[in-house]
Amino acid sequence: MDGNARLGYEDFPDNNISPMGVGVAMRMMLELGSSRMAVECAPGSKIMDVLREEGLSPVVSIVFLGERPIPVDSEAEEGMVLRVVSVVSGG
Repeated sequence: MDGNARLGYEDFPDNNISPMGVGVAMRMMLELGSSRMAVECAPGSKIMDVLREEGLSPVVSIVFLGERPIPVDSEAEEGMVLRVVSVVSGG
């Protein structure tokens, strides 16, 4: 990858995409710890919507695009590679 946290369609394994039931979809990748998950979302979706669709809470997550944290209310874009870090702590 060229370091800008973006992928092309050839980087997405078709058998590992989470369907959202949309006609026209954007593809992106979520990194959760050591695992990667290819997902689809509708154009105009917010990152928080993508997280919720995948069963993740945007309230307790920090999302990184490359090395930079980004707000979960940012619009999702085609080919994004997002690293999701849970910030929940126990007591």
